[in-house]
Amino acid sequence: MLYILTFLFGCITAQKQQRAESRIMLGSAYLKEGDIPGAIGMLQEATKFNPKSAEAWEKLGLAYYAQGASERAEYAFKKALRISPERAETNNNYALILLDQERYEDAIQHFVVASTDLSYRNTAMVLSNLGRAQQLAQEPEAALKSLNNAVRRAPNLCIARFNRGLVLKELSQNLEALEDFKAVIKMCGDTATGAYYQAALILHSTDQPAACSYLQTVITEAMGSSLAIQANQSHQELCK
Repeated sequence: MLYILTFLFGCITAQKQQRAESRIMLGSAYLKEGDIPGAIGMLQEATKFNPKSAEAWEKLGLAYYAQGASERAEYAFKKALRISPERAETNNNYALILLDQERYEDAIQHFVVASTDLSYRNTAMVLSNLGRAQQLAQEPEAALKSLNNAVRRAPNLCIARFNRGLVLKELSQNLEALEDFKAVIKMCGDTATGAYYQAALILHSTDQPAACSYLQTVITEAMGSSLAIQANQSHQELCK
């Protein structure tokens, strides 16, 4: 009899885990599509079916944050981290929210934890995020070290190159910064408007035609954005 009860209980647990996983998948899809209420509904169900799923709580935290419910997002992420404190994806996503809230030191701590998970496939991205957080926390030397590691792991990761270019520019290493911005332009094309703009700021004193050409690219490709407005102002000042 005890064996039968244990067997039945195990089946129920497996069913609940299966239902939780299916709702995590649906909730994540809704979140990507911008259906925030749908995502929250699915992910809330996932946490009820499997309260010990760190992924369910993490995705629910992302959905809450997308809704603007910061306190609920914080609660969900802390639940996820209590279940799996070293899980890279959870630490990285929570750190991105902290970064968005300008809680730089807290973000750095979680990016560091995420970067130590050797099984995580996106470590280069985590290191890029860590470098950006360190730069914003006014730690440029530490930021450069993290970004060097990111680029070493993934030489074609445009965001890592771009972030490193920003740090090098801040450290007055303009030639090295320009190399990174040009690499981003080459690898990512017309979508790399930020790199065009930063390269133009460096080039304006030594190669005005190239700087003006880059600024024009930003104005055209990022039309209507705040970056395009800045580029237009710079173009009027530098390209008379």
